[in-house]
Amino acid sequence: MSLPDWVRAEDWDVLRLGGLRIPGVAKVSADLDSGLDVKKPKGGKKATIKDEGDPPGKLKVELTMTHADVVAFAEIVPVLRAVTKDGARDPLKCEHPEAYLWGIHNVTVGPIQSESPAPGGRKRISFELIEWAPAPTAVKASKKQPEDDAADWGRFSKNERPLVQTSPFVRRKPSEDAGKNL
Repeated sequence: MSLPDWVRAEDWDVLRLGGLRIPGVAKVSADLDSGLDVKKPKGGKKATIKDEGDPPGKLKVELTMTHADVVAFAEIVPVLRAVTKDGARDPLKCEHPEAYLWGIHNVTVGPIQSESPAPGGRKRISFELIEWAPAPTAVKASKKQPEDDAADWGRFSKNERPLVQTSPFVRRKPSEDAGKNL
């Protein structure tokens, strides 16, 4: 998808999710957080800024539909709000110029608000699309044992090492230290 001309509004009015055209006129806006945690100390002059990474972007969608659009929309509701537990959070490919502009390609559907039809027959439905990213993979711990550099363990094989390492310091009797300047 390429970014359409600003003047051609019809390209900006169409939203596709999961390869399906969503009926009605779609107004899509982006809400992108910076991921910066700014803390100003009480009574201090300088704030500290901590980068917590790029949080997922959010797209706010508002659909305006006629009666015919509502009938067509009823058929694709299972895509937006899956009944089964397994399909509820499947990511959907999002195709809209606003999503393309900000690099949001795969989304999950967040909260949905539906209003009663207004006088004149228009119905509004709004929902939030949350940018989807795969779960981070866990880093596996190395199975290789760390190298030991304790000098006094050389006489033991790897399977015979003592449970407690002996102290390199030897205690002297107080009588031996008498008369010495420490």
